[in-house]
Amino acid sequence: PAADAFQQIEYSDDVVSEVWAAENGAGYVITGSAKGYGGDLPVMVGIGADGVITAIQVMDNSETPNVGKRTMEPAFTDQFKGKSGSDEVAAISGATISSTAVFKVVDAAMAAYQTVKGA
Repeated sequence: PAADAFQQIEYSDDVVSEVWAAENGAGYVITGSAKGYGGDLPVMVGIGADGVITAIQVMDNSETPNVGKRTMEPAFTDQFKGKSGSDEVAAISGATISSTAVFKVVDAAMAAYQTVKGA
């Protein structure tokens, strides 16, 4: 939230598609996707300069309404705030595949952060 403007950093892998660094050093925004129940599940991860997740946003997807789509709800996404990965985040009951896809993107984003920080 404290970022002033962003600059794209060259980085991609099987999960991460874009990495943006705040020009004022406030943090990073990393976007990626993983296979969910209904297809690719895109997720945007905000990471502060301290390496802690500030927020995640599950983007529009084709997951099942009232099940996999619950990955978009704050009750799920807010669990990531203040963490450095998906450890200790509870999956959504009945939406294991969708939850696992989000975990995969978050963990890949954290790995990308470790690679590009300070670049």
